[in-house]
Amino acid sequence: MKKQIPYLLLFIFFSLLTTNCIGNSNKYGLEGANSLDELDSQSDYDAAIVPQYESYCNKRYNYCISYPVAILEPQESEEEDVRQVFLSANKENSLCVYRDSFLDESKSLDIEEAYLSDIENESLKRELNKRVLYKNHYILSGKLHNGRLFYKKTILRDYEFITAILTYREESKTQYEALIGPIFSTFN
Repeated sequence: MKKQIPYLLLFIFFSLLTTNCIGNSNKYGLEGANSLDELDSQSDYDAAIVPQYESYCNKRYNYCISYPVAILEPQESEEEDVRQVFLSANKENSLCVYRDSFLDESKSLDIEEAYLSDIENESLKRELNKRVLYKNHYILSGKLHNGRLFYKKTILRDYEFITAILTYREESKTQYEALIGPIFSTFN
């Protein structure tokens, strides 16, 4: 009997989960709202911030990244196998994932050299408040010259540098900082 209890709890959990998902009338799971601008109250908005995620995968460069479908929408791209852009409905916040060509200049596949080069790149005109180097990737975050906040992760995968960068307005900081973990934890 004790062995059956965890399975029973899992069955109940997934039953409730799928019943809730199937009953949703739109991508926000809220009746009558087809965009965040149409939500009636702050509590509806807060509920919509717990997004559903889908994965975008690039077969050419062998990576995937999750994105919140209710908040960022994939855009059509002429360079689909090189760059993918996701925009918010108001087009002011974005997630962009791409093969990082500016790192080609060094012809080095050393992640530490790429990290130092990226930090020292004066043409980007940004303030960095986070710089972290790992074995096969690095993370930078801060504020761009246009006032937008950013979170950037560059990985070394199959002898290529691949970068994902989330940029967002300071007014959207709370919402987008909550997305950083779910998005970037899938990008490795």
